[in-house]
Amino acid sequence: MRGILSNMRTNRTDNKVPAIGDLVRLVNRSMKMPTYLVDTLYYTINTTEQLTFIPVVGDNSPYSGLTVTHLTDANYALLLNTMLTFTGYRIVPETSSVSKITVPQYNETIILRNESGTLTAASTYSDAGGGFATTTPSETYTVLNGTGKYAYAEHITIVFDNDTGKRIMLVFAYNPV
Repeated sequence: MRGILSNMRTNRTDNKVPAIGDLVRLVNRSMKMPTYLVDTLYYTINTTEQLTFIPVVGDNSPYSGLTVTHLTDANYALLLNTMLTFTGYRIVPETSSVSKITVPQYNETIILRNESGTLTAASTYSDAGGGFATTTPSETYTVLNGTGKYAYAEHITIVFDNDTGKRIMLVFAYNPV
């Protein structure tokens, strides 16, 4: 399956960065009310230099762990003095006898820190993957709290290009800030 970023029209001739306006329109169509773009952030998970994985359960268990990376610029060059952490727990049907969950789920919490502020967001979504990376083309997370530029953020949508490891994080608010 080709990633959503690979399939989107771009404003660049090198086909690396999709048009942010296209992504915003896509997100707004899926929301019940208009949203306002607060920030556009980029990161990648395609090299070990940019990704640290810390498992919290044994190798034969469904994935649970912490991923730490830096944000990047729009060309996916590392931005130092930034940090992005993902804590993820996979919920698989075989291990959910109490809850009776029948579709694999991924429970994920994100903490972002950069010069513009901090943000914490979380989501639980259907995802049949088995490792630290999602297999879905995009997900929307509820912002739990934020500071600085992100103080009024309501949700974030992350668009995953699962072929290249490139990600675009769009931070939204329901009112212009």
